[in-house]
Amino acid sequence: MTWVWIGLAGVFGGVAPNLFRLGTDLTSGRPLPGPSYLIGLAIFMALGFVVAVTQEEQSLKKAFLLGLAIPAMFQAGAQDLSAKSVQASTVLSLTQATTVTVHAEHDVQVVFHSPDGNRKETVSAHAGSVQLDVPAFAGTIQILYKGAESDALLVTPRAVFDVAIIEEPWSGIKRAAGLSTTDYRVTLTERKEK
Repeated sequence: MTWVWIGLAGVFGGVAPNLFRLGTDLTSGRPLPGPSYLIGLAIFMALGFVVAVTQEEQSLKKAFLLGLAIPAMFQAGAQDLSAKSVQASTVLSLTQATTVTVHAEHDVQVVFHSPDGNRKETVSAHAGSVQLDVPAFAGTIQILYKGAESDALLVTPRAVFDVAIIEEPWSGIKRAAGLSTTDYRVTLTERKEK
């Protein structure tokens, strides 16, 4: 086998899990990943090629397996990456148990869940200030943004919630390595009165 074929087997091994994931996403109607995802794939391709060629492997199968190990190494090493850049901030203020005001820099989805989890209602809150009615069944509130979701918190009278939409660093590489399915993290916290 020539080093070119060995290198190409390593390239294919480096991106094979991600191509499967990408195919699944595309056929299920999920949005296309961003440019950082493609950069992550290019890195895995290059690393798969380099590892397979430098190991002087002679078997296509073993070169493929060497390339396949590259995303696993990134997955193990990337789990300690933490989110740093805050992209948007939203404030939800429950003046009474019947309405909620959403001040958002981006469009978000507000989801009200019943305490038993059997009912839910999703309402779009567009950028700006929007007042929403809280359904009578609502026991918890949750925020969704581009595939990311916050934890659900109890709906209480006069509560004020802060929502932070955080863009995950290295999100494309994390998605390519299978560590994440979205580029964002949403946190919902209740403000404590002083």
